[in-house]
Amino acid sequence: MQQAIHPVVGGNLQAIAQLEELLEALSKQQYCYQDSGVTHSSIGAHTRHILDIYQALICGIEKFDLVDYDLRRRGAPIETDPEVALGELSSLKVWLQGLSEAQLAQSLSVKSEVSLCDQTSVEVVSSALRELIFASSHFVHHLAIIAILAKSQRLQTPSALGVAPATASFLRSESSMAE
Repeated sequence: MQQAIHPVVGGNLQAIAQLEELLEALSKQQYCYQDSGVTHSSIGAHTRHILDIYQALICGIEKFDLVDYDLRRRGAPIETDPEVALGELSSLKVWLQGLSEAQLAQSLSVKSEVSLCDQTSVEVVSSALRELIFASSHFVHHLAIIAILAKSQRLQTPSALGVAPATASFLRSESSMAE
């Protein structure tokens, strides 16, 4: 008997599905395109950044150690090859679906830089579940930027790409009230 998916894990999986759908429709050129009038980052760079957050979280949960969000893979092949990104997204789905209740409840130390003026990091106590909520919210934020980058290339995007869960609920309630 398969265990039920925790709602937080489900939300993360929904964000992954949105990004997979988009990436499957992109050429390598579209994935790497940078519109300096919008941002200096490509869809590939945002995808890499999203997955770096999850890589830090995976390392923290699996090693019962520290989640260090400052570890990044800038310039890695994932930024220029959508197939590499799709492979990592597939692995991430498997990892998320395999998380146990004990792993979700696990206490973690989280480290992150907090200053723009100097290299100042803080370490706080959190939980795997709380960090998955953060990762999902962060993911949606970057999906919104990715949607803008796609639209700057005149690409079609799903209307819900980058829409936060609370906004989606609001829009559903507005729609049902109009009926």
